[in-house]
Amino acid sequence: AKLSNKSAAENAEATVVAIGDYKITEKMLEDKLKPVLDKMASQVPQQYLEQYKTQLRKNILEQLVIEHLLMTEAKQNKIEVSAEEVKEEINNQLAKQNMSMDDFRELLKAYGTSYEEQEKQIKNRLIFTKLMDRKLAGKTKIVTVDEAKKFYDENTKEFETPAKTRTSHILISTKSNDPNSDPNQVKTAALAKAKKLLKQVKEG
Repeated sequence: AKLSNKSAAENAEATVVAIGDYKITEKMLEDKLKPVLDKMASQVPQQYLEQYKTQLRKNILEQLVIEHLLMTEAKQNKIEVSAEEVKEEINNQLAKQNMSMDDFRELLKAYGTSYEEQEKQIKNRLIFTKLMDRKLAGKTKIVTVDEAKKFYDENTKEFETPAKTRTSHILISTKSNDPNSDPNQVKTAALAKAKKLLKQVKEG
């Protein structure tokens, strides 16, 4: 990906990041950024808003790049999601939250987005989920603590650790800090200490 030095003030269609022939423009970033900033304007102190905007802009840019890469991978794998699947997912969400469609639309409006945009986001998420499921096909996926315990109980041998030995070196100095000491006496004392330690090791 190549980063452009152009700013939004120069051109709303200026390319911020190019991934091959695909371009993420200032307008694409602004469309994602503005609704969130409008909502946060009353919640974040003005002196921190610009700093928040900088971090949010970075996060949104990363999200757009990742979404494009995943969508490209999904297309190469011929993964598709139908309108019926999207509608079913939305209905499931509404049922879990005990919310009507009208309430859902009003909520989206309050967050500065639209039902159509939400449909697109849900469709993308379903596509990415299918992509991950295909990539992980045949591999163990642990979701809950109970499943993790069940997997462990059924595969205890895989987690067994063979008996190990630990080797340590005990170094005994044959030098003394006292310049007037007899080197032979120091060595004799060191040998005696080594024999004592060896006896202790052999006795456990």
